[in-house]
This record gives sequence, C-alpha cells and structure tokens, in this order.
Amino acid sequence: MLVCALGQSPDAGGAEASVVALLSAPDQRPTLPRGVLASLFGLTPTETRIALALLEGLRSEEIAEQMSVSPTTVAFHLRNLFQKTDTHRQADLIALLMAGSMTAYLEGR
Repeated sequence: MLVCALGQSPDAGGAEASVVALLSAPDQRPTLPRGVLASLFGLTPTETRIALALLEGLRSEEIAEQMSVSPTTVAFHLRNLFQKTDTHRQADLIALLMAGSMTAYLEGR
C-alpha cells in the first residue's frame, strides 16, 4: 500500500487534507527495471541487485548465497543503501523502495 498526500489548490484554504491510497498485490506487482531503481536513489549495480532482492522478500543470508558473497559484503551494501535512502531500518528501506518503485511505475519511467 502506498499513501500519498495530494497538493491542495490555492482556493482550498488548507481546510482539509487530501490523500490517495494505492494498493498492490505483492504477487502481481510489476518488476521495475534495474536502471530505473538505480536512478531513483543513485544506486550502484550491486546495491540495485540487493535492493531488488529485498523487494522480492529475500533475507540477507539468502541474498549472500544467491550472489555468492559473504553476509558481511551484503551488510556493507545495506549500510550504503541506508545512507543513500536516508533510512535506518530494513523495513523502512523496503517501504521506501516499494514506494519509489510504485511511483516511478505509475509515472511511466
């Protein structure tokens, strides 16, 4: 689910807030091309691969195994992802990646 605030018109007087809620079934969510995800957050190719793996629901250990790297290497790239996205928890990172992905998809990037 993605909830976004909508801009208010100048004549609305700021009396009421408006939002839009977008729902997406995880098994029917379109995958975003790597280049789009990378450009949204300024990610390296490895960071992008890890971000996409997180979006698929993989744990750090599974990502390390899939990429044939150590868990320490995955942790290093995760720290970079946190820094580039200004997040501090993996759940927040995934939520931001999903929101950015959904927004870019809806905008036709």
